[in-house]
Amino acid sequence: MVKHYAIIDTNKDKFEMQVTNFRDQVTAVKDVMEIADRNASKGIYNEVNSGPSTVKITIEDSPYLKTGMTVRQKQIDSNFKEFSTSLSLSMKPLLWNLGSTINQAKIAMDDILGNLRIIVAAVNAVDIPIVSFDDDLRSTLRSLERTLNGLKQSAEGAHQAVTDLESGFENVLTNFKPYIDTALFEGTKYHNVILYNQAALNILEITRLVFIDIKYQLSGSNSSEAVQSLDIIANDVKLNLDRLIEQVKLGTIQ
Repeated sequence: MVKHYAIIDTNKDKFEMQVTNFRDQVTAVKDVMEIADRNASKGIYNEVNSGPSTVKITIEDSPYLKTGMTVRQKQIDSNFKEFSTSLSLSMKPLLWNLGSTINQAKIAMDDILGNLRIIVAAVNAVDIPIVSFDDDLRSTLRSLERTLNGLKQSAEGAHQAVTDLESGFENVLTNFKPYIDTALFEGTKYHNVILYNQAALNILEITRLVFIDIKYQLSGSNSSEAVQSLDIIANDVKLNLDRLIEQVKLGTIQ
């Protein structure tokens, strides 16, 4: 990967040099045409210097990263799928057993509450005069009933949460995938490489559209030799730009 980007960096410098040369030639042609127009208005038709010479630039091919980053991303996705499948197979039985245990505890509390209510009804039917034993017993039973009802509600909530986790375990893992990717590539900054290349690619694509428009304008009605030369040079610039774009694309997820 490092060697591929070294070539891209060299090609970027070459492309900038070519664009600078093209700019100078456009400026020179403009100046030449203005001088020729002024001389013609005076009846002077001497040959005018056409400006700086063309610099031939060749973009270097890169033998590296031919498969791009997509293969690596596919490998990551494949490994994550295997990991999530393996984890699901081991965790789902545990979650099912946990849910079953909680549900059995809830059923047991239902039975206890049912028996407690029978006892409470029986105690309410008894009134022992003078002593407060029956009142204290009723108060204790009501407190115990409230406690058991609270535990039962907690068990119902826990059972529902475990059931939801079991049924949607794959979705939970999928939602955590970005964090797993970050943990795996924290040292390599793999995703940053992709993002930086995508940003560079967007700039190059905009530049490409500009040169397509330049070529269209140069291939119009003006058939002077200087303008035709600029059209040929603009075409060379666009071809090198296309090659540079393809090289940068290898560093993105396409």
